Amino acid sequence: KQGAKSRDVQIWEVFNPIQNLDQKFQKEGLSRSLAKDVTNFSWLMNFRKWTETQASMQIFGAYMKRQQVETKDGGKMDYLDAWEVKEGKIQLKPEVKPEWGITYNEKGEMIIGDKFRAKQQEIQAVMRNLQGAYDAFNQPEAQRYLLFRFVSYLRRYFTTMLIDRFGFKYRKGVGAVARYQPGLGNLNKRYLQSS
Repeated sequence: KQGAKSRDVQIWEVFNPIQNLDQKFQKEGLSRSLAKDVTNFSWLMNFRKWTETQASMQIFGAYMKRQQVETKDGGKMDYLDAWEVKEGKIQLKPEVKPEWGITYNEKGEMIIGDKFRAKQQEIQAVMRNLQGAYDAFNQPEAQRYLLFRFVSYLRRYFTTMLIDRFGFKYRKGVGAVARYQPGLGNLNKRYLQSS
């Protein structure tokens, strides 16, 4: 239907948990007509993609439901329930502290909170770890060259998987230490380094 997008859709858009989802389904996306979708049959061919997206959105919803945010009166609220749509735009409810999300000033300019940005990056990092780094931003620089693509057999996930298994930071006199993960905001020794 025409009009402003729903609260859930706008939450998905501001957090962008599945990066490049709009490009992924640009050709195969659902239309605004049930009859057109049924006769198109493209949804039958993309069952794996649709179910992967559904599972990812369920993880995102659970993540948002689990996170508690502070209200101005000192209470707690589920992050998923802290949002509302006002005049067609997503924003925090008035009782939630503004650093947890998007608010607007008197001129209508968007103000983005610091804790919102940190949580947005954390959610994207978790989803990248779950789904693999297939988007263009997370590819190694060598992916631009045909020789590297030939050697890696066009497996775009290989380099990030290798770093996940064996990556570490070397410190002189100490040896292998945990690496900082910028999206998650913590130190982590990779799987095979910690065993």
